[in-house]
Amino acid sequence: MIVYRLYLEYAAVQVHQDGVYPRNINIRWYKNVVDVDIGINTVLKLNAESLFECSSTLEEKEAVKDGTFYTCKPSHLTIEMTATYQLISSSNKAVANGQMKVSQTPESAYAVEGESFTFYCAFPLFRDQSNVTISWWKLGDTELLQSGSDGRKRFLPLKKGGASLQLLNVKADDSGVYYCGVKHPNSPTVNGTGSRLVICVPPIPLKIISKSPKSSVPGTLIVLCKTAAFYPDSINLTWYKDGVHVTNGIMALKHLNSKGLYELTSYMEVTRAAHNVTCQVIHRTLPIPVRSTFFVSNRKVHRFNIPLIPQFILGFFMILALTLIIADYVKHLKVKGSNNTYVEK
Repeated sequence: MIVYRLYLEYAAVQVHQDGVYPRNINIRWYKNVVDVDIGINTVLKLNAESLFECSSTLEEKEAVKDGTFYTCKPSHLTIEMTATYQLISSSNKAVANGQMKVSQTPESAYAVEGESFTFYCAFPLFRDQSNVTISWWKLGDTELLQSGSDGRKRFLPLKKGGASLQLLNVKADDSGVYYCGVKHPNSPTVNGTGSRLVICVPPIPLKIISKSPKSSVPGTLIVLCKTAAFYPDSINLTWYKDGVHVTNGIMALKHLNSKGLYELTSYMEVTRAAHNVTCQVIHRTLPIPVRSTFFVSNRKVHRFNIPLIPQFILGFFMILALTLIIADYVKHLKVKGSNNTYVEK
């Protein structure tokens, strides 16, 4: 005879001065929306922190069809929640014949660089999970995933009918398809359905600079706006001159770099009559648009452009040096005249 078990565990959260209050709790189980009142065992116990912990178990002693839904609904003055489980039948015979099913969630997902992401692996509720082994790997890799020296991979403890893998501080090269494998002593390793992860990289910081145009048109300059490497490639870059949206005379170049990320450079020619030029970027990784502004100088550009204060200092030392040279020359003349004088006898 095969016994299937489903579990719900949690702790009471309402605490009174003399302990948990109230302690009364009611748990109902449903099988495909039909109320179940046989084979239920609910236990309420007091833990070391003077909180009551409740666990409820439903045991099925008859054969269970694949895809059967069980719903557990606890009711409490302070808690109202519903937990839904899908049981996959897992008799030893079925497992031995390789009929065990392993599913993964999410099927596909996006994460922004620097965030953390968790993969979930679900498998049958074995009567004994102590001998179940879970492995994870990334499609294209030749080795199984390990914790690694950077400590970014966490293999969370095995739970009833499930396991999970957490990636911390995700990077662009973490994009890919991840699989879990479940190994039971009575069966070969069964692979999960796979989870595709796409890492999105924000196009910041923005870099905005200017350079003189090749045509050497007097009173004009070229302003360039360059993004950092980003992904995915969909991006919106707009220009503003003195707060007014500009659509004409703009050139842009987007290319794919060696790391599989995109880079965008956009530029426009402006006259020195403008006071400031701003480029704005919108990307799915940015909660709000990001801007970078270049302030245009109306002064003439000299080949040697020395700031104002250093000019005063340089002028002072030049005058001082000239004064010392003149003083030394006068002194030299006096000495020479003294040597040429004589007394008449």
